[in-house]
Amino acid sequence: LIPNDSGILVNLANSLVMLRRFDEATPLFERAIALKPQRVEARLGLASVFREKRSAVARPPSCRKPE
Repeated sequence: LIPNDSGILVNLANSLVMLRRFDEATPLFERAIALKPQRVEARLGLASVFREKRSAVARPPSCRKPE
């Protein structure tokens, strides 16, 4: 069940980011943005997910953080 409260979605997505569960956090940030496009926290959170995923790919396997 996904709530229709963008604040709850952002909080849940941020929790998933802290657990490095980026693939689960992404759709929550996207839904929060769809519900409330002006919510800056959702946009910043989504940007941080993209940044983390991109930097994880760029690191050699021996330097990557375990997921």
